[in-house]
Amino acid sequence: MAAGFCENCGAPLAQDVSFCESCGSRIAAPMVQAEAEAPKAASPTPLEAPAKSASGKRSKWMKIGGIALVAVVILTGGYIWKNQNDPTTWYYRGSDLYGQGKYDEAIQAYDKAIEIDPTFAPALDRKGDIFYTEGKYDEAIQAYDKAIEIVPSYADAWTGKGNALYGLGKYDEAIKCYDEAIRLYPNYAAAWHSKGNALSALGRNTEAQTAFAKAKEVVYTG
Repeated sequence: MAAGFCENCGAPLAQDVSFCESCGSRIAAPMVQAEAEAPKAASPTPLEAPAKSASGKRSKWMKIGGIALVAVVILTGGYIWKNQNDPTTWYYRGSDLYGQGKYDEAIQAYDKAIEIDPTFAPALDRKGDIFYTEGKYDEAIQAYDKAIEIVPSYADAWTGKGNALYGLGKYDEAIKCYDEAIRLYPNYAAAWHSKGNALSALGRNTEAQTAFAKAKEVVYTG
């Protein structure tokens, strides 16, 4: 489960973090240890088999490792079952599937989170990210708009909407979205960089260079 949520963009925060990964906002104090963290959907990495003894028998540590692995799988399954009505459980599952490129399954997980809590804006934002990645810009904008309707200060969703508008060639509208994200969080590097791209597309090169410089100033690494 999330240790908390970013006051700036509404995204879930992991434990012991000092900034929001979605919008870069500083967290006043590191988040405390969460009661339980939603597990990753990927299977745990199997332990490497230790060298066999002269008799060809596996080390007892391999057996212990195997037992531990089974225990992890059982406990993980139990966690999912017990927390299936928690939207953050489905959010993190969706994010894991998204990272694996399993977009359809990820959307199903995000939809489950939204079904449980229709105001769970981070799931809508991530759906927008998937639609954007797939080139479904209109659907992405719809998802981002819903997230923004719930959390108007969701800087990451404003930037995502700007990127989708950029994909549609609507550069002026995209810049308005980036400006809103920057208004909400002046040091949001991704928004500055994306604004630079949109300005370049409009031939406003001097302004674009200013935006790119600002992105580097606040440590843009994209």
